[in-house]
Amino acid sequence: MSLNAQDSPKATLRVWSDFFGGNQGVVIYPQYAWGVTTPIGNFSGFGFVEVAPHEPFFTNHLAVFTPKAANWFSVHTETGGLPNAGLRFFQIGPRINATAVVPKLKKPMHHLFVAVLPRFEGIRPNNILVAGATNRFAITKGLQGSVEGYQRFFPHRPDYAEYWFLVHPKRTSHLSFAAFVLNDGSGVSVGFGTRVSFF
Repeated sequence: MSLNAQDSPKATLRVWSDFFGGNQGVVIYPQYAWGVTTPIGNFSGFGFVEVAPHEPFFTNHLAVFTPKAANWFSVHTETGGLPNAGLRFFQIGPRINATAVVPKLKKPMHHLFVAVLPRFEGIRPNNILVAGATNRFAITKGLQGSVEGYQRFFPHRPDYAEYWFLVHPKRTSHLSFAAFVLNDGSGVSVGFGTRVSFF
């Protein structure tokens, strides 16, 4: 069966990097996101590499399938680990997309979801992931803001959370300024820096 133009897959790709300096030193955070829309549903993903002082080299990559017939639900997978230590993990579990369950949330929120990720293989234990990001909102005539972040809830160890508070000047569409807040259970660290969007 051939696909007409309306049914053909549509793909997107974004690549950006965050650079933060704070009480834990300098953090370099290259990231990417992709999406493919097909007749059966949406395939999407996100991944990053984190290079930070006093922290092991860490990477994580998400792949998500959201069926067209039930966009409130997704199958959420994560693959990553500590490559330099030879340690890895793979997790797969159900995800509820709150912005599809409550459509009114789409006005302030770009996305908001809850995923249940049991330990499947490797070093990461069972956890519940809550993640979201706002749409951009006006601060002044030439300035927009946005907030994004996530928190992982673990059963037998401290939760882990990261939050970004971003300012987007309209004149510098590929450059944003941000505050980065991390809470890993041992305390809160704050960094300030930039986000550079490559495409």
